[in-house]
Amino acid sequence: MLRSLGAVALGACGGLIVGATQADHQALRIVTSLLTASNPAEPAVDPTDADLLVAASTRLADKAGGLCVLSTRSADGGTSSRMIQPLIETDDAGSPSLRFHTTARSTKFGELTADGRCTLAFLNPAQLTCIVFAGKAERLPDAEEQQLRDSWPLLPPLSILYPGDTLSSNFSGWRLRPSKVQLVALPAALGGGTREDWKAPEVERGKDGGWRVTCSGGI
Repeated sequence: MLRSLGAVALGACGGLIVGATQADHQALRIVTSLLTASNPAEPAVDPTDADLLVAASTRLADKAGGLCVLSTRSADGGTSSRMIQPLIETDDAGSPSLRFHTTARSTKFGELTADGRCTLAFLNPAQLTCIVFAGKAERLPDAEEQQLRDSWPLLPPLSILYPGDTLSSNFSGWRLRPSKVQLVALPAALGGGTREDWKAPEVERGKDGGWRVTCSGGI
């Protein structure tokens, strides 16, 4: 999985995978994923409707395979990125909330503690989309953190990630309620297609909690 996602990222950036076989070619993998995808085609989304863009982004991220790239601000002022496995939820208004965990011994724990601003980026190759959630992650209150630790539903088990007695002492739970959502899509129905500026549809959360379109993708 990690190798496949890495290859997709290289291909998307115009990278060359030295020594790759024909079956490993990025274009062939995309075609294969489209032909074998179990997900039906997404319905058309109005790029001027903020709520529809958020709903489509959340749905596409949830179907992206579970892993995403968490990018945080490093101590030297740069950016650190790594793979994580979050839980995607929505509130009563349909706005996304993403929960994840990390050990208190990790670099990302220190970076999130110092500056919670981060992004979570999902790749959904079956729909030719990349979904980016941006905002400020906050550590969960003690009771919610314990609930997340005790009920974590995803694999691998936390006992593998936190060996011995380190789970109770080093587990930390985090939540990102994104303030911005960007939907980078090739299908025209999702705001992509051929256009001069190639700006992706983007929405931003207002002070009232509602969403507004800040970029409709120039289409």
